[in-house]
Amino acid sequence: MAKQLKNSSPWFDSVPQKVRFPALFGEQAADFAVIGGGIVGVMAAWRMAEQGFSVILLEKGTIAGGETGFTTALLTRIPDTSSAILSKKYGSAFVQELFVATREASGYLHSLVKRRKIKCDFSECSSYCCSYAPENPKLKMEWAAVHSVDKNAHFVQGKEARAACPAVAEAMCVEGEARFDVRKFIFGLLEKKPSCLRVFENSEAKEISVSGKVEIRTAGGIVRAKKIILATGVPPRQFELPVSLETNVTFALVANYPKGAPFSDNIFWDTADPYFYFRRLDSHRIILGGMDVREGEKFSANEQHEKLREFLNEKFSGKYTVENEWSGRIVCTHDGLPYIAQHPKYPNVLVATGLGGNGMVMGAMAGGILAGLATGKQNPHAKLFSFSRGAQTEQQAKPKQQPMQNTRIQTKQNVQNKHEPPAPAAKNAHAILLAFALVYLSVFALTTYTFFSAHGGVSFLIGANFATASALLFPLVGLYAFSLLWAQIMIGSNLDLLRKVFPLAEKFHRAEGIAALLFALIHPSMILIGVGLSNFLALNFVPPSLVTFVWLGFFQLLLLICTAGSALLMQHPFLRTRWRIIHYANYLLFASVWIHSWFLGSNVQSSSLKYLWAAFALSVIVSLALRIARARKAVGSGINKEVVGMKGTKYVKVALVKDIGEGSPFCASANGTNLAIFKLNGKFYATENACPHAGGPLCSGPLNAGVVECPWHGSKFDVASGKVLAGPATTPVKTFPVRISGENVEVML
Repeated sequence: MAKQLKNSSPWFDSVPQKVRFPALFGEQAADFAVIGGGIVGVMAAWRMAEQGFSVILLEKGTIAGGETGFTTALLTRIPDTSSAILSKKYGSAFVQELFVATREASGYLHSLVKRRKIKCDFSECSSYCCSYAPENPKLKMEWAAVHSVDKNAHFVQGKEARAACPAVAEAMCVEGEARFDVRKFIFGLLEKKPSCLRVFENSEAKEISVSGKVEIRTAGGIVRAKKIILATGVPPRQFELPVSLETNVTFALVANYPKGAPFSDNIFWDTADPYFYFRRLDSHRIILGGMDVREGEKFSANEQHEKLREFLNEKFSGKYTVENEWSGRIVCTHDGLPYIAQHPKYPNVLVATGLGGNGMVMGAMAGGILAGLATGKQNPHAKLFSFSRGAQTEQQAKPKQQPMQNTRIQTKQNVQNKHEPPAPAAKNAHAILLAFALVYLSVFALTTYTFFSAHGGVSFLIGANFATASALLFPLVGLYAFSLLWAQIMIGSNLDLLRKVFPLAEKFHRAEGIAALLFALIHPSMILIGVGLSNFLALNFVPPSLVTFVWLGFFQLLLLICTAGSALLMQHPFLRTRWRIIHYANYLLFASVWIHSWFLGSNVQSSSLKYLWAAFALSVIVSLALRIARARKAVGSGINKEVVGMKGTKYVKVALVKDIGEGSPFCASANGTNLAIFKLNGKFYATENACPHAGGPLCSGPLNAGVVECPWHGSKFDVASGKVLAGPATTPVKTFPVRISGENVEVML
């Protein structure tokens, strides 16, 4: 039976994609923060942690699940650009130092694998920049530039060239190269990570502030650090760079030759434009890549992969079976070299972008340079990758293709950069924390005073044993639990305001919720101790007429466990979109606890406690009313002028009806959101344009029977529901309501 064709790289076969690290929850601090769990981010974090610095690595999905997971993993020190052109543009000394830098980065990878004994199918080999016909002028030009700067390079032709690959007529051969399994390498490395390196998956940066210290907010927590490294392929739009970038989509496949791979165990690429590149995966399977297209152009992934098959048929003999097909994104600069530097506007932000097609070695090099820039240990080669290296020539060397649009980051609008200075109250966080503590102590003191006043002082405890004291004091513990629950409601309903003046509000809120749960659990435990197990189970500690309120108490305890647990475990896949709805049950919980304690609480109705109960109820009602009023205000008052959604959304014109063809995806943008618009059987649908996996532009992908395919890695989505129909994506794409208003297509944003 034939194997099913997989639309992912073989690295996901060897190391399946799954969550291996927790999501960020709560507040964390470190010397440095790194955003992006690909080769650059992991290497930068590793290099800093190796020196003893505390590092937090945040990945919005899973480690090595983005572009790094879709590489062909060629470890070559040859830049993914013409050395001859670089020499002409910057001089031979520049190229010589560039080769020193890439050789050092490649050597570091080699030694790291050996020193750490990482099992990643690593093997040393040679690389061949080749031609299939003799006397290739491009190859001769490259050889003239390379042979003087790399002593391990030599030129082969004829029989010697064909021994490496029968299809090759001549080649520039460079020794000391390698190949490996990139996901085995990264996870093998992280298995040996020092404790000062903390890794968090499913922790997408929602907000980044770089005023003073860096502060990063995710859905579940906050990270504070001295500096931040952006290793996201292309920096978020808020950290836009003053350079031209271009994105290409490259295609690859794995072909299995039952009689053995048709070339030697080395790595190859040719001089075509776009060029082909290939290597062995094992003794029978090979990886072939190429047929790059510019992002934004219309193309068919099937057609591009078919051209790769045609290349196999033309260049190599023997029958084969294609086992994997995939595509990946390559970000390039105007001269083919990456930028690895401090951000020109923000001194505590470091970036790496434009690694090109040599992402493994350039990524390792970028990690080392970024680590040095962050820790103050300057890399002597950093100047080669600065933003100023082409300052005089950039204007003369405009890219032939249009600058890329940062689809992955811009479309999602997932990072808000705040450069304004912190609010004055935020600077006084400790003073505010002390004020909170004093308020809490006052509430507890008032609760305690009121309780003992209702019992005539503490004399009723004199001579009581532990069981008797438990039976007498359990109402006080219940009072404490109720007071903490009241505080939970008050803080939770005003958290949107408290965050602005008290950065630790969320952390305090969670800690206080745990305290409320603990007191709520202690409360019935004290009853059990005080009355004994048999009386507790028989509910003999209350009159029969009040048994209903005891059962209500048990219900409240279960409900509190659910609401507190959902908040603590909000990053669990099941709870990620549901925890907030469950958490709203706290309002029901408060009302039911109020009723429970009003009827069962010790002397509540007949003592001054009733005034405290009334104050609790009134304050919660007022707080909830104000919260609703703020939410309504946020929605806006123009109800009669335009259709407004629940969270301040409204219908916005994105296109004309006549512009969108049946079955042809349409790219649109409105209110800072990039959209993919689809017309099927006369009905319109809209999704976010970025594939949830790695940000591929869905409006550039093929649409078939209501299913759109991501042009980068082949994920498939139902355009009506956003549901994932085929991976590697694991989360649905966001959809938007669409309506037709006259000649306009409008989407609710």
